[in-house]
Amino acid sequence: MLNGEPRLLRLVLDQGYWPDGLLTAPTDAALRRDIELAKGMGFDGARKHQKIEDPRWLFWADRLGFLVWGEMANAHKLSGPSINRTIAEWSEAVERDFNHPSVIAWVPVNESFGCRQIGDDRGSAPIAANVATAGFAAPVLSTAEDIFSAVMSVVALLLPVLVILGLAGLVAGAIGLGRRMRRKRADAPPVPPVPAPGGSAG
Repeated sequence: MLNGEPRLLRLVLDQGYWPDGLLTAPTDAALRRDIELAKGMGFDGARKHQKIEDPRWLFWADRLGFLVWGEMANAHKLSGPSINRTIAEWSEAVERDFNHPSVIAWVPVNESFGCRQIGDDRGSAPIAANVATAGFAAPVLSTAEDIFSAVMSVVALLLPVLVILGLAGLVAGAIGLGRRMRRKRADAPPVPPVPAPGGSAG
């Protein structure tokens, strides 16, 4: 829902890289142009991927009507310090950016990066507790287990089909090869008789 109306989101996954500055935009105009290009391609927003974006980019998102999923960058290994740093830095980012109307969702963990035990207390409990007590105005979304489960469900559905198609292809290939070999033998010129040893060829 957006302003009381159902809204189908068309978001680009934006990694926020720049040709000259890597993760740093060259100018404020470039930040604005980044959003204008995405809108020009038909997107109405972006999910920032593993990056807390420049506040000026969020400013232009507000001004240009561009929806944003704000996402925390994650460590690649779960540990007590990594959880503490993630919660501390993410809390600072939310506190800095919560008042941007363009931010419609927050993503604390991307695809279980640095939190492979997302489904048990070691990984999810500290982050879940932080979410529960922070009082977010925008929804907090997970791109971890839901996406993984969806992908695995699709794989499980497609795997038997792919196996059957593969076997059918092998069978069809074998049949085709057999037909080609028979046709080749039928079209081959007759082999002349081999003369007996010591006999005359004439």
